[in-house]
Amino acid sequence: MPDPPSAPQALLLRAAIRGAGWIRERTFVLAPGAWYAAALLSLAGGAAGWLLGLPWLGAVLGCFGAVALLPSLAWVRARRRPVEQSVVVFLARFHDENPEHSTIATVHLHEVERRLRRNDLLGKHLDLRLLKAPVTERQARRLLRYTYAQAVISGSGLLVDAHVRWEGWMLLRWPQTTSSWGYDAASQSFVEDVIGHFSAVERSSMPSDTEFAARRMTMDLFSAEHARAIEGVLLIAVAAMGLGVADKALAQADEMRDALPLQALAVLEIGHAMSCLDRTDDPAQAARQLEAAGDAGVDHIYLWNSCGSLWTWAERVGADSSNRARVGEKAQRIAPNDFYANSTTGIAYMALEQPQEAVPHLERALEHVPLGVDPSLLIEAMIEALWKTGRREDAQALQLGRYGALPRRARRAVLRELGLTEAEYLAKAQAPPPPGGPTTYRCERGT
Repeated sequence: MPDPPSAPQALLLRAAIRGAGWIRERTFVLAPGAWYAAALLSLAGGAAGWLLGLPWLGAVLGCFGAVALLPSLAWVRARRRPVEQSVVVFLARFHDENPEHSTIATVHLHEVERRLRRNDLLGKHLDLRLLKAPVTERQARRLLRYTYAQAVISGSGLLVDAHVRWEGWMLLRWPQTTSSWGYDAASQSFVEDVIGHFSAVERSSMPSDTEFAARRMTMDLFSAEHARAIEGVLLIAVAAMGLGVADKALAQADEMRDALPLQALAVLEIGHAMSCLDRTDDPAQAARQLEAAGDAGVDHIYLWNSCGSLWTWAERVGADSSNRARVGEKAQRIAPNDFYANSTTGIAYMALEQPQEAVPHLERALEHVPLGVDPSLLIEAMIEALWKTGRREDAQALQLGRYGALPRRARRAVLRELGLTEAEYLAKAQAPPPPGGPTTYRCERGT
């Protein structure tokens, strides 16, 4: 029978166990690389301590390294690739506001999980990963940054006298479709490209459940409003990811729309508009349907930007650019500095030959260009608008400043593409465009 541990050994063992529990709850306080480095350096330091005849130093560093392995391994599990044809979502344990009843949050975690897994679509297309400890919003953003996850769900719960108050929130990035423009030299016109991208991570608050009877936690289906909202939002996320079940997922989400946050309602209406487009092949009809939903109260920038893209598409089959301008103005009521709303509106006013109206929108678009977006064609539109509104010096400064900021090799590439010498280019930059303008801003074709 082995000898019992000595007092110092027992003390070190207890400290390691407590440290492991403390660190496990703080896994996502640090980025994965920081935990990997801490574990590796501590274990290496512990081995060096033993080799140098410093067993206590080696033991302490070795224990710290072993403890740091726990969050390292948790990050490895969190970062694993998603199951094919699925959306990765982290469901975290809600924070206990009353420590005397901490088990209620654990029960809640598993009841929400059980509800989601019972849904046939979510059971098949949701890669749901449970976190046994609460996370803050900052930690949730870190999870979204370093993993394949599309959403993180968390919140808080307070149990008093057999009644619970649940308050949930979700960080989620939605797939979006917006328009950008390219210049076609042959037709001297801007052409539309429909581009897909993920929105910035945004927080959505779930509806609160107040005075929720604790006994209802054991019902066959956990019926809290925030649980309905979570299920509805995740159904919309599955529909938006293009997994081939959009119509069925949207129909189920519609049954829960009274519990959905505004952001999710906007994506739900966009899904319905895209289904209309698939059925009718009529972008104008889909745009009108989406605009009506926005006017009826689903007043969100996602909806208006998607509506602008549909009207831009509809211009290829005869729609008027005034539709695009109208929708862009509605978008800017709620997001005055949004790049896509301003660029859509500015280009629409140029198509309507209203450069005076276009200038402020193009200016704001150029002030808020997202990373990875080439603004050169908006600059061309801005230069033309400035000429047409009599701001000759501003137009020349923008054109010359743009050229002057380029590296020498890039300048040569520009001149080669245009077939001009530098003197010819500079002379052209200081001359007004031909009467009527060389460019049409109607969308003639697209991808």
